[in-house]
Amino acid sequence: MSRMKKIIAFGVVAALGACALACLVVALSLVYYRPAVVAASGHEMRWPTRPGLLGSVSKRIQVFMEIRPCDYMVLGWSAEGVLFYQEACQDNFQVWAYDPAKESKPYRVEAVPTDLLQEIVPRRSVLNWVQSPGVRPADVEPMVRNLEIRADGLASPDGRWVAVVVRHIYGPEDVIVLEMVTTSVPPTQVFPETLLPASTIVTPPSACASHMVRRTATFSKSLP
Repeated sequence: MSRMKKIIAFGVVAALGACALACLVVALSLVYYRPAVVAASGHEMRWPTRPGLLGSVSKRIQVFMEIRPCDYMVLGWSAEGVLFYQEACQDNFQVWAYDPAKESKPYRVEAVPTDLLQEIVPRRSVLNWVQSPGVRPADVEPMVRNLEIRADGLASPDGRWVAVVVRHIYGPEDVIVLEMVTTSVPPTQVFPETLLPASTIVTPPSACASHMVRRTATFSKSLP
């Protein structure tokens, strides 16, 4: 084979390889799914409702079609720091448990514990811990973010984690768990350890949690 033919053959192979790589990138971008918000600077995020490959494809379609087949509800935390949340897909109700400290996969439970703690973190505070990626122009991002979180969050007993439901404005929902990682105040001061009577609301003394209220309640619920 002449030198010119070798150069041409190499160029064809390189062009086909680049095309294949570009097609792969496009395909992955089409199937890749992420929740409506991500953690803002200074925080980390766990994602217990992260779907697998087929689930990602399904949720991408849900975003495109603007449908929401399933709704989520954060139920509360156990004293050991395990999060419990409910998934409702039409008439099918399931309760899941998730330990963010271990980063293990969520697992189904047959019944909701009767002594879950519900320590409320106001929605306005949670909005400061997340951001909506890819929003253009940037000055409308706060407004979009405001539509993607519509309920208060629930803090873990030690104050390390905050669980909240987020949603694409007209699309699917997810449960995320946020961790505050840049604070000089220990988590036990962000959420004081002293438990309060049910329905009691106070303002914690910590300056970094000036917008946070705490309410410890007993949650009791049976599956439908």
